[in-house]
Amino acid sequence: MTEVSSVKREYARKEQLLADERAEAQRRTQEAENQKQSLKADTEKRAKELVKAKVKSLEATYQAKTSSHYAYVTGVSMYAVLVTVLTAIRSETFVSDFKTFFEVIWGFLLTCFGWLENGANFVAQIGDKIPQEIVATIVHWLLWFIVLFGVGIGAVVLLLIGIAKLVSWYAEDYADNTSLGFALVSLALSIFFAEEIRAFVPINLLLLLIITHVLYVGVRWYVKGWRESRGYY
Repeated sequence: MTEVSSVKREYARKEQLLADERAEAQRRTQEAENQKQSLKADTEKRAKELVKAKVKSLEATYQAKTSSHYAYVTGVSMYAVLVTVLTAIRSETFVSDFKTFFEVIWGFLLTCFGWLENGANFVAQIGDKIPQEIVATIVHWLLWFIVLFGVGIGAVVLLLIGIAKLVSWYAEDYADNTSLGFALVSLALSIFFAEEIRAFVPINLLLLLIITHVLYVGVRWYVKGWRESRGYY
C-alpha cells in the first residue's frame, strides 16, 4: 500500500507537471497569436498610410498637371480667338454678314412685336362693345396690357428656359476642346475664304457657322448614341 501510494503521488505530480507545461504552451501560443495579430494590424495600418500618401501625392501631381494643361489650352484658345476676331474685323464680307445677321434678328423681333401688338389691339376691341364708356375704356386697355405684356413676357420666359436647357445640355456633353477647336477652325475658314464661300454658296457666313456647328453636334450625338447602344460606354 505504501508503494502504491507513492506511485500515485508520483503519477499525480507528473500529471500536474504535464498540465502546467500544457498551460504554459497554450499561453505562449496565445501570446504568439496576439503578437501575430498585432503585427498584422500594424502592417495593414502602415500599408494603408503608405497607399493613402501615394494616392494623395498622385492626386496632387495630377491636379498640377491638369491645371497646367488647362492654363496652356486656355491661353492657346484665347490667342486663337483673339487672332481670329482681329482677322474677322479686317474682313469686310464677314463684318457685313455679321451686321446683317443681327439686323435680321432685330427685324424679326420687331415683326413679332408688331404681330403681338395687332393681336392685343384685336382682343382689346372686345372691351369697346361695352355700352358704358368708362368701363369700356378700362376693359379695352386692361385687355391690351394683358395680351401684350402677358403673352410677350410668357414667350420671353419660355424662350429663356429653352435656351438655358439647350446651353446646359450642350455644356454637359459637348463643351470640350474638340468643340472649341472645331468652332475656331470653322470660324477661321469662313473668314479667310469668305469671298470664295459666298461665291459658291450665297448664304450669310454667321448663319453658315451656326448651321455647321449644329451639324457637328448632330454627328457627335448620333455617334454617341450608336456607341451607347452597342455597350461602348
